[in-house]
Amino acid sequence: AQVYEVRVGTLVPEAGERVTSPGPLAIRSQGHPPQVRLASGMHAFERGAVFSLPFAGIHLERAQLRVREIEAGEEAAAALHPAVYVASANARISPLGALAPGARPNRWGRGEIALEPGRLAVVGLSATGSSEPEMSTTALLQQSDLGVSAVVTEEGILVWVTSIARAEPVEGVHVSAR
Repeated sequence: AQVYEVRVGTLVPEAGERVTSPGPLAIRSQGHPPQVRLASGMHAFERGAVFSLPFAGIHLERAQLRVREIEAGEEAAAALHPAVYVASANARISPLGALAPGARPNRWGRGEIALEPGRLAVVGLSATGSSEPEMSTTALLQQSDLGVSAVVTEEGILVWVTSIARAEPVEGVHVSAR
């Protein structure tokens, strides 16, 4: 809990006579409600790189980090409903507060989620520790060696795919635009 000092100026009741101002008052606060901030959505990292995702939080005593790797064939379910996907019993759960040691009930703290290189994963942060999907902020993480570039011209759209590691075009890649 945080203690605040409050000073009150001149007090004038309805009758109109002035009342002696009390000395400083101490008010104890339980702090802000638990909150987390995370760049949600889809994040792409270069293949082989460590996933590093910054976040901020306040009042993280019960907050949880949930991580679930995406199994082959479950990519669409994870992308369309990441909060539901990471809320399952298959997710790894760990305390989030340890990753943002500067966070307090009345102070935002910054942290970083670092995961070992992998295929695909969904990360969910719950400020309250709830496993309910609507209580999570989520991000889908993927690694790729492919960089997609596009140029819009008067004749149409030119799209090409490049290997990030080799800085060369990739042959045989099928690209579709909708």
